[in-house]
Amino acid sequence: DIRHETSGKLTLVGMYSDSLFVPQLPVTLPRVCLVARLISSLKQPARSVKLRVYKGTDLIQELMAREADLAAMLRNVPTYEAAGSSERVQVVQFLVEFAPFQINGPCLLRVHAETEDGLHEGASLNIAQTPTAGPVTLQ
Repeated sequence: DIRHETSGKLTLVGMYSDSLFVPQLPVTLPRVCLVARLISSLKQPARSVKLRVYKGTDLIQELMAREADLAAMLRNVPTYEAAGSSERVQVVQFLVEFAPFQINGPCLLRVHAETEDGLHEGASLNIAQTPTAGPVTLQ
């Protein structure tokens, strides 16, 4: 869940980093949210972003931010100094929610961002059924 605080902060609740295990498949989750951040140099900021979300090989969401959209999004967004560098960067953040979210079998949830610089692949989330523990044998 993504919660917008009155202070301007985002609270991420129930966050998964690389795997999400469900008790059975197929399953329908009430909600799945994702946060995607695109970081670019202020010297060459992204002029357009096409964000794609895939479940397995299926495209399940596509968002487009054009130059005017990005300019409006970035008006009140601070810039940051890149770690270990004096270069200033801009951070564009996308919040995507699927409600409900149907999972028919094991799959990989992936995010790609396409800019004028090319394709940028984000981290993925492996979705699978909870492994069952077999008998333990001590030798």
